[in-house]
Amino acid sequence: MNIEIFSDEEYNTALEDVILPWVKEHLIEEDFNSFDGGRLHYYYALRDDARAAIVISHGFCEFVGKYYEMMYYFYMAGYSVFFLDHRGHGYSVREVDKKDLVHIHDFHTYVRDMECFIEGCVKQKSVCGRLFMYAHSMGGAIAALYLENNPGIIEKVVLSSPMIEMATAGAKSYEIALVKLLSHVPFLAKQFGPGQHGFDNIYKYKDSSALSEPRYAFIFSCRQKDEHFTTYGGSFAWTRESLNISKEIIKNAPKVQIPVILFQAGKDNLVEPQAQQEFCRLAKDARLVRYDDSKHEIYNATDDIRAGYIKEIITFYE
Repeated sequence: MNIEIFSDEEYNTALEDVILPWVKEHLIEEDFNSFDGGRLHYYYALRDDARAAIVISHGFCEFVGKYYEMMYYFYMAGYSVFFLDHRGHGYSVREVDKKDLVHIHDFHTYVRDMECFIEGCVKQKSVCGRLFMYAHSMGGAIAALYLENNPGIIEKVVLSSPMIEMATAGAKSYEIALVKLLSHVPFLAKQFGPGQHGFDNIYKYKDSSALSEPRYAFIFSCRQKDEHFTTYGGSFAWTRESLNISKEIIKNAPKVQIPVILFQAGKDNLVEPQAQQEFCRLAKDARLVRYDDSKHEIYNATDDIRAGYIKEIITFYE
């Protein structure tokens, strides 16, 4: 792999001189209607000589700016890239008025959106018939469900800190059951769930899921500049759906027959490592790579972790 991976020291200069100019020149934005008529926003950059197209499935409360750098690396490694704003995120349709609240009535809606995106946009625009996926956190749960229900379309997938099971911070089983029960109350369903809140415009690098402060600072500035990127907390219904989906993902893991590499972060407090390990055990061709010293966002970890991580991904795709 002959691409330069930028260090923390180089990042701000590389962002201004390399990454953002690449975004301006190559990244195209469009919309499409999903299965229910909901308008979804997406981005893509095409290479005429692409080895494959990589579909990126982002995490909870994330947006395209968090993936500019990864998209640039993928493109420079010879791949076209596609990025979907999941429903309730970025410039895609929302089921609530608050820009910083993520609400979903049924987690499978994300999967149906992804099916429409790949069939109606990615396959139509990609100049290469081969499709790969790169999925992080909540996007990893969406990707796992998509793969289980749509065999034979994606050839390889990278699951980065996937939300096979959401961590519950030591909550008791009866407390979780109560949250699920309350989530069906119409008034509460679309309100912030337990421990969730809106964007407060407070810089919280030390408490974040990143270990690269220059990258965190850029992401924070994006939130400050555009309210569409201020998604920050989930509703009661989103919490219920994210808790409930784990059993289905694990049950159907044997249906995933393609090569999978699952990256696990040793200092991750957002997802359960045991569920990730179980998924890898059940899927046909899954390999787990663990970074003991990384937080949840491995793509925003320290220089040494990030460099090894990106090289491992590109080698896997190649």
